[in-house]
Amino acid sequence: MSSPRVRVLASIPVLLGACSEPEPKKYDPDATVAEALEFATKLERLDAQPKMSVHGMMDGYGEIYANEIAAEVFRSIDGTDPNDTAVFPRGSILVKNNLGPDMQPVGVLTILAKFEEGYYPEGNDWFWAKVTTAGEPIDNEIGNGPDIYYCWDCHDSMGGNTDLVIGLAPEELR
Repeated sequence: MSSPRVRVLASIPVLLGACSEPEPKKYDPDATVAEALEFATKLERLDAQPKMSVHGMMDGYGEIYANEIAAEVFRSIDGTDPNDTAVFPRGSILVKNNLGPDMQPVGVLTILAKFEEGYYPEGNDWFWAKVTTAGEPIDNEIGNGPDIYYCWDCHDSMGGNTDLVIGLAPEELR
């Protein structure tokens, strides 16, 4: 039989392992797109009425949806204040349901999702996607890096202080 001292010393590695940092959650692009596809029933609508695209009438309008953690931060942004700041927590999901110039759905969603630290540091770890409402990527605009640079560049210039998210004026929110 071992002494009590030996049993205590032998248990130290187990106790130390229990105190170690948990593995950071790895976000899954496919699961994120699947969640975004259910925007109308699972996410919260943020805009009071469809907002014209920052790209102009050619790109029509959009309705903005978010999961609960993203909605809280989004509502804190004053889109009229260029000095406003915000940081979205990991797990945030924002979806734009794209509408045509006639304000009718065109079957395209734009998705932003904040993934784990290190996913895409140059883009604040945001996953970006432009997909059909069936979940099919459009023009390879999904993921990070050069395939979504067009999105990142515009969001950086307009939402650089608000974690690359372009906010709305307070009166434009629900």
